[in-house]
Amino acid sequence: MATPDERAARIRGNLNTRAERLSGNNNSRAERIRGNLTARAQRQTRDLVEGLQGLMVPERPLPRLPRAEPRGAIPAARGYSERNHQPGTEDGSEGVASPFTEGATPAEGPVLDREYWDTTQSFSYDYLLAFEIKPLKVLKMRDAENRLVELRFADPSDTPPPDDGDD
Repeated sequence: MATPDERAARIRGNLNTRAERLSGNNNSRAERIRGNLTARAQRQTRDLVEGLQGLMVPERPLPRLPRAEPRGAIPAARGYSERNHQPGTEDGSEGVASPFTEGATPAEGPVLDREYWDTTQSFSYDYLLAFEIKPLKVLKMRDAENRLVELRFADPSDTPPPDDGDD
């Protein structure tokens, strides 16, 4: 018969063997459950992505312009101009001919023929130099064919001053 110490040691050994076997079983069971859960999560993720892709509207390809047929070069030709006759130009005049000369006639010398506005304009730059100008109203000139040409300027008091950009 075995002594109580031997019996306790044998029972302890059996308990240890049984605990190791149960621990191994639990570990393998936990690994199987973890594997199943991972496979299940991957399958659900794949199904979710496929479902979302099915809901999306497929992109249409961008429309393309039809191919243009090549055309030949513009043939060489002599230039021409059509005259646009305005009413009141029956004298054959076709506008002004340069160069312009200020004065009555070039033979008489420069006789200035100008009209000025009654107002004066003051100009000052950096408050160092200031001067006044009487603006031109009408400037009379003669063209190369000795026809009178009048240049009429707007009244500067009707126009706003230029913006100097210092705002």
